[in-house]
Amino acid sequence: MPETEQTKDGAFEDIEFHTWEPVDTDRYMSWKGGNGQVSVGVKVLKQQNASETTNDAVLQAGHKAVVFNMRFKLKSTKDEEEQV
Repeated sequence: MPETEQTKDGAFEDIEFHTWEPVDTDRYMSWKGGNGQVSVGVKVLKQQNASETTNDAVLQAGHKAVVFNMRFKLKSTKDEEEQV
């Protein structure tokens, strides 16, 4: 079950449907390419290209994410090996 601001422990989860509400800081989204949907925005949501695997796409502060039928990860920091 996802946490309020990120996926459980910031790890990948199989998400059937979930909405993460906006927070005051940027977060990082990753997903395995598939047939589901990832949409982000404030009032109007923009659908992302969910068919291709994506790593650490920025979910800007104040934006929400709606995920349907995806292997998805949302966390507040980038993966350790990718930080400079």
